[in-house]
Amino acid sequence: MKPALKELKPKDLRYYPELAKYKGKTTKDIKPVSLFSFQKRGFEALDFGMDVRKKGFNIYVAGDPGSGKTSNVKKYIEDVAKHLPVPDDLLYVYNFEDYDSPNMLFMKAGSGEKFIKDMDELLDGFIEQIPRQMESENFESLRAEVAQTYRDRMQKSYNELEAEAAKLDFALSSTENGLVLNPIVDGKPINKEEYESLDESNKEKIRKNESALQEKLIAYFHQDRKNEKEYKEKMSDLQRTTVKKIISEPLNDLAKKYGKNEGVREYLDSIAEFTINNFSDFFTYRDFLEGKVDPMKTLIPDFKEYKVNLLINNKDLKGAPVIYETNPTFQNIIGYFEYEENHNSLFTDFTRLKPGALHRANGGFLIIQADDILKNYYAWTALKRAVRNRLIKIEDMDADFKYRVISAPNPEAVPLEIKVVLIGDEEIYHLLYERDPEFRRIFKVKADFESVVDVNASTTDTLIGFISRIVNDDCELPFDLSAIRRLLFYSSRRAEDQTKYRVHASDIVEIIVEAVYWAQHKNKKVVSEDMVITAIESREKRYDRFREHYFESIKKGTILIDVKGAKVGQINGLAVYQIGDFSFGIPSRITAKALQVRERS
Repeated sequence: MKPALKELKPKDLRYYPELAKYKGKTTKDIKPVSLFSFQKRGFEALDFGMDVRKKGFNIYVAGDPGSGKTSNVKKYIEDVAKHLPVPDDLLYVYNFEDYDSPNMLFMKAGSGEKFIKDMDELLDGFIEQIPRQMESENFESLRAEVAQTYRDRMQKSYNELEAEAAKLDFALSSTENGLVLNPIVDGKPINKEEYESLDESNKEKIRKNESALQEKLIAYFHQDRKNEKEYKEKMSDLQRTTVKKIISEPLNDLAKKYGKNEGVREYLDSIAEFTINNFSDFFTYRDFLEGKVDPMKTLIPDFKEYKVNLLINNKDLKGAPVIYETNPTFQNIIGYFEYEENHNSLFTDFTRLKPGALHRANGGFLIIQADDILKNYYAWTALKRAVRNRLIKIEDMDADFKYRVISAPNPEAVPLEIKVVLIGDEEIYHLLYERDPEFRRIFKVKADFESVVDVNASTTDTLIGFISRIVNDDCELPFDLSAIRRLLFYSSRRAEDQTKYRVHASDIVEIIVEAVYWAQHKNKKVVSEDMVITAIESREKRYDRFREHYFESIKKGTILIDVKGAKVGQINGLAVYQIGDFSFGIPSRITAKALQVRERS
């Protein structure tokens, strides 16, 4: 017995809820909610991945485009990050042992900016005070005292030598060419001709005395050099002691202020030693400012030894950082150096170092769209290497211009403590899982976000609350119950199942925005069902040119479709076409032929 055929009416082919408990209400009267409730499984996986701090437990969020996973995940992570500690500021300072390898410093969030200000004030104070105090009357008096001591000592040595010369009948005189010895005969110095006229015994006596005196003269010159060396050392000690007195107090104040940071103490100690050894730079710089030296002929100090590069400033953070990198290039992920061109060469130093997304997200979370970073091979490789090694190593790619770089700094690698959240679809996930062995070791947590959910009282209330949230936050007009009902119907149609809702935020938001537009266009105070229908039809009309052309071909008879009667071996079918996110049905003729096969005898 054949089962009875049931005729389906139009109302049986659609989901159109009554919503009795919302009768008489508009979106103004309905509590807003988010779509989080639809994604319990996805957020449970997200929670797990965020809580596990072991290596490799980064997160891949999978879901269809337009489902709202990016905005929802970002907001969810931001809410969690608010309750996590703020990471330290990251700074780079000059390395006095290897200037191409700047040293890294970590400071409590907000301290880095203060440290830069303090170092700028310290340098300004040195520029002003060192030349001023080393040209003061007090310093000049001390220097004159050292010089006078040296002159007295030299004069004493000279007097002693002069007395020794007199004993041996020689006159000692000082000329531009040095000390000169002249023999004395009968109480008067003689010249060369007079010497030649002497008898041999007197000549021999003079030569013997001169030889003895030469030994005294050599001893005098040796003592002179020793005295001069001691003088320079004394003068250098005086200068160093004076500079040390000038810089000690401000440096001690900084050491007390940042004394808990061992790296800062070591840096300030190096600054002190460098300043004492290179105090003449401040005179050169003073003369440059006053226009007394030609910068084309004199090397003007830039004082980069006193500069601080505050790479990451976390003073405004209220928790762990959450960085959503929309342009994940190699430089934007790892960081880079800015270069200055001069005579076809490129120059840079640690002060021109710029941070990447990994630096800014360190201690927190980095969110990246999978299809964006996969378009940048070097960026994807660098991200995996940094996460795998837990280090951020700033380096340039092998670029064509690299041969022009005069000096390439090699900054100390930054320890990396981060959770990377990669957002994409199922296809990308499975492609990476199968083709990239490193991916499965780095992204061990997958958070699936649903595209459709079952229709029940709970999901219906949640979807209505989400509609209320969008309307109340972004729209000028409220939606009445009929408009809400039509939006639920639209969501069910998009799911192509009466027992399901398609929970793509973009689908609903677009229709809400268009419905408000048409309501305002017609001077409505409340958006009703007809405005939602108008928005849906208007949206479809923008995509249905191909459908119209096909139907026009049917009307003209170019495409033959019989809608009455019956024919053997021929039926009508319905083909579904998809253009973008717009799908429509087109009738098609399906024919069949029976072939007669003859058996061989």
